[in-house]
Amino acid sequence: MLAPPANAEHCPDVAALAGEIAAMRDSNPADGVLQGEAAISALRDAGHRCDVEEARLRGAVGTNLNMLGRNDEAVAAFDAALALVDEQTDATLRASLHRGAGLAHYDSGSFDATLPHYLASLRASEEAGDAVEAAKTSANIGILYVTLGALDSAREYHERALHGFEEAGFKPGIAGTLINLGALAAKFALRAAEDGDTDAAQGFNQELRQHNERALDLFAELGNARGVAYAASNVGLAHDRLGEPAAALEYHEQSLAARREIGDAHGTINSLSSMAASLTALGRYDAADARLAEAESLLPPENPRLALTVYEPWAELEEARGDLEAALARHRQIAEIREGIAASDLQAQIADIQARYDTEQQRRKIDELEFERTVTDMRLERQQVMLIGGTVVVVLLLLLLAAMGKSQRMARRHAQEMERAARTDELTGLANRREARERVEYEIRRTRRSGRPFSLALIDVDGFKAVNDAYGHAVGDRLLIEVARRIERSLRRQDTLARWGGDELLLLLPETSEQGAGVLARKIVEGFPVEPVSVGGVSHRLTLTAGVAQYWPGSSVDEVVRAADDAMYRGKRAGKNKVTISREG
Repeated sequence: MLAPPANAEHCPDVAALAGEIAAMRDSNPADGVLQGEAAISALRDAGHRCDVEEARLRGAVGTNLNMLGRNDEAVAAFDAALALVDEQTDATLRASLHRGAGLAHYDSGSFDATLPHYLASLRASEEAGDAVEAAKTSANIGILYVTLGALDSAREYHERALHGFEEAGFKPGIAGTLINLGALAAKFALRAAEDGDTDAAQGFNQELRQHNERALDLFAELGNARGVAYAASNVGLAHDRLGEPAAALEYHEQSLAARREIGDAHGTINSLSSMAASLTALGRYDAADARLAEAESLLPPENPRLALTVYEPWAELEEARGDLEAALARHRQIAEIREGIAASDLQAQIADIQARYDTEQQRRKIDELEFERTVTDMRLERQQVMLIGGTVVVVLLLLLLAAMGKSQRMARRHAQEMERAARTDELTGLANRREARERVEYEIRRTRRSGRPFSLALIDVDGFKAVNDAYGHAVGDRLLIEVARRIERSLRRQDTLARWGGDELLLLLPETSEQGAGVLARKIVEGFPVEPVSVGGVSHRLTLTAGVAQYWPGSSVDEVVRAADDAMYRGKRAGKNKVTISREG
């Protein structure tokens, strides 16, 4: 008996359910996978072919798998979904499935497989008449080509995206694409300069200026202060490259004002350094020196890369002044910083390799021990079988197989425990730095799709060294454990508290703005002086200082952590026992 055809009238409408499951990528993607797979099973158990409905559900599962970083499984889910549809299927669904498959391939590094899906999604979006989605996919293709180093093709698709956003009147998309086109023009300009083609380099720098001037106007209209700061800085850069430092200075000042307004500490340092370079070109050496001195005063501790943005233009300033001794001192300082960065990077790489090596070695040792035990057991069993013979042989073989299965399960369990240990802080039981970074990277991927914010809070126990000195490290350790436990009681299930280092704790707050994170951080900080922490019969009245920063699209893990760190140190300098929001300065 033949099954009813696909999309028969008795197939349930699962579009809303698939949408809800896909939306779980922003809250609980693991549950999204489970619910999606359960819905697929229920659909199939009904005994009817409902291909389109199943494709929607499989696409929703693929979206959640992609958010979990399980990209190979996500690719398989999207492939299974696409196998259930054809050119007669709703174009919007086809566009969604191909775009999801493209993202999963891109995130897994399979760039050759990414482009065909993006192109199929683009065709389907255009067929559906969805100009905004078609423009977004064109932008995705442009980003892919930048990754591949194919800048001409990248520009073609970013221009196509711009045209689509302009036709739809989607101003955020227009502004963002103009920034992308400006960045491409800057790359072309550098390439032309390296080839000695001065005229072409100047032409591309004009493009850099024009794209960012348009973006600047749009960001100002949209009230996007960060966008204003970014675009104004780029316009200033273009004028500097065009040999127009006076015009550049005006835009660097505009960028500086916007960055100060939103409390962008790192951006403020960059704007001051850019202003200094323009002032140096204008021969206004004292003014340039004053900007660099201010930038130096804002440098956070232990941030050598940011320090280079200050000391490199300072060396150029000293050379322009003709003070070669001071310039040489600056260059020595720069060389020392670069050596320190290189050593730190090498140490981090070694530590990462060592951690992976240790975990792998532990797993191999477990496997070796289990294998040796299994071989020994098999030899004993064989001797017994040879003595007993007959029917008992079957029983012993079954027991042996059971023992081998148990050994394998034990090995897997031990390996899982070792993996958990590699991601957990030994003292507090919190996520460790490695695990925290991976969770922040996951939130960045989720924000890229949803546009919903997340924030970080870096929390430091005030005067913790004094506690260790007065009572000993054992008491200090127990205090830190109690601090962590108390903070955890204030958190939601989706929040993550991690030990970032020493007595610093990192709090990851998904789907939370800086304002919301500030409210929670203040609640935590204000509670500690009121309720002392008791350890060993002694009450300790601790205070905390916290810095809060919201993730800004395009920034890295290090940049958003650095923003929270800067805010925390501002709180320390302002008297401790307080919460400082990065945006508020």
